[in-house]
Amino acid sequence: MGVTLTWYAGWIALEGVSVAGALLLTAWSLWLLRQDRVADYQRSLVPWVTVRVGDYDASCQYIPLEVTALGNGTAYNVIVNLFQKHPPGGAFFIAEPVLPQLSAGEHKEVRIDMVSPPFAGQLEVGYFDPAGRRHVAWHSVNAAIGFLKTTSHLNWICPPGCVVHPHGEPRT
Repeated sequence: MGVTLTWYAGWIALEGVSVAGALLLTAWSLWLLRQDRVADYQRSLVPWVTVRVGDYDASCQYIPLEVTALGNGTAYNVIVNLFQKHPPGGAFFIAEPVLPQLSAGEHKEVRIDMVSPPFAGQLEVGYFDPAGRRHVAWHSVNAAIGFLKTTSHLNWICPPGCVVHPHGEPRT
């Protein structure tokens, strides 16, 4: 009789441990699903803002830049900067047009003063999301052939924990 009760109690203990393990696994799975929902929600609030050099000719007094918000959400205080990389006397920025707000699907043009060859620098677009975090995307640009052209892919510099954009290399 004592051996039967011990054997039965062992099975009950094993069943209790497996039920506790199953509950722990379920709770962990639900927590992971919640993290995915939080990331999806954040992605729905923050757009991808890109900047592209528009078409222009030598007679223009300005360079058109096309700023576009892709995805979902709204970008606030969108600032477009053009930095010269290695000018005589140190680095400086050329322009800083500001768009107060850019919603997903919107496309706006900003104009910056013409640059003359040889010119090498960075074209940067930075903006704030609804939570107040700053996101920055940048291209290397060059005007060696007379017209400003991007020479690199789009790089991102975002706040820690950004789940919206891929993180690029720091600027040099």
